[in-house]
Amino acid sequence: MKRSIHILHSLPNSFLAPVGKYLVCEGITEAQARQLVREREVQSYVRHASIAKTLSARLGVAIPPDGGECPNPFNGKVLVLVCSASWILEEMTGEDIVYQLVYDGTPAILEAGVNF
Repeated sequence: MKRSIHILHSLPNSFLAPVGKYLVCEGITEAQARQLVREREVQSYVRHASIAKTLSARLGVAIPPDGGECPNPFNGKVLVLVCSASWILEEMTGEDIVYQLVYDGTPAILEAGVNF
């Protein structure tokens, strides 16, 4: 079974990568986001009911509001979908919601031999 996906409204500062770790933020389309949430168990960390309602309608799954803290991607195999919405993003990208997959990319980066 595929791992669950955690949904957030914005990327928290607690996701800053510790020394020797690499956080990957990969932009995806809304269609890709809909497919991902259909294939996985969804855990919501969206704080505001209005945002959760909008995301539920756009992604086609129930996303209840929740005030909890999302697990850090470096603490296990956590796949996070960050759904950022703001007028600034809309001006920059033409999209009203920008979707990003966020995950621990350390194993892949080290395997590829990339040095930063």
